[in-house]
Amino acid sequence: MTLNWELQAQKGKDILNNSIPKQWLLPVDRLPPASQKSVVNFPCEGGLLTARELIITEMSATALVAEMGKGTLTAEEVVTAFLKKAVLGHQLVRFENYLFVFQC
Repeated sequence: MTLNWELQAQKGKDILNNSIPKQWLLPVDRLPPASQKSVVNFPCEGGLLTARELIITEMSATALVAEMGKGTLTAEEVVTAFLKKAVLGHQLVRFENYLFVFQC
């Protein structure tokens, strides 16, 4: 017998999984082993984010606004970089309950 909370939990998981663009998911065989204690450096090592996206996600908010103001960064590439890093973080530690990615 499936309980109401289990149905709601599955619905939430389905919404989350369906909102993530598949090209942003790292294949399971490229994820670190479950025995690995720290995944702090994995975004740099995993190969999902480009060098530019890694730089973007390490910049301060002030620097991001300044670079967008100069036209060297676009809002779209900044948002995409952070969303890709969030998806990778979710794959590593399953911290997301809800992630909604707008399709432009």
